[in-house]
Amino acid sequence: MKLKLLFIALPIIALGQEEMNINADDINNVHDVAYFKSDTTLVSGVVRQWHDNSQLHKEKTYKDGVADGAFKSWYKNGQLEFEGTFKNNKWDGVYKTWYDNGQLMSEATYKDGVLEDGVSKKWHFNGQLWTERISKDGNKSFVLKEYHDNGKLSGKILYKSNKLVSSKKWNRNGKLSQDFTIKD
Repeated sequence: MKLKLLFIALPIIALGQEEMNINADDINNVHDVAYFKSDTTLVSGVVRQWHDNSQLHKEKTYKDGVADGAFKSWYKNGQLEFEGTFKNNKWDGVYKTWYDNGQLMSEATYKDGVLEDGVSKKWHFNGQLWTERISKDGNKSFVLKEYHDNGKLSGKILYKSNKLVSSKKWNRNGKLSQDFTIKD
């Protein structure tokens, strides 16, 4: 009998969780808290904003007035510009950006609004890797590699415990142009 009640109750519960679509023109956002202009209640649902050409511009999820969930933005041409996730008004999870031609521009992972240890990358407009940052120890130590738009390495910087350890630079042809190491 309990199982039958559960199956009857599930569709009713699901109906109460229907996504609320909200126009960005209907809300105010003060000190990172979103509320309705009409009655000052806190916003919970998906807030949408459009470009002047009626193309969807932004889509952001709120819960009890704070950003909490998916956030996406599109260029006027309809191409995705960026996407990420908020948790309690802070970036949380993978954050990606794109150029207006659809080429991936950057990718990084955040936790509680802070860049997580690991790999984050940026690409040139032509698709060639631009920067690669590999970090650890709470981002206090990292290697940053930079590349020319022709794919050749242009720089390599090493930080340990928030201190610059070494730096190298190369020209577009791959010739070393700068090399220094800081000694303790």
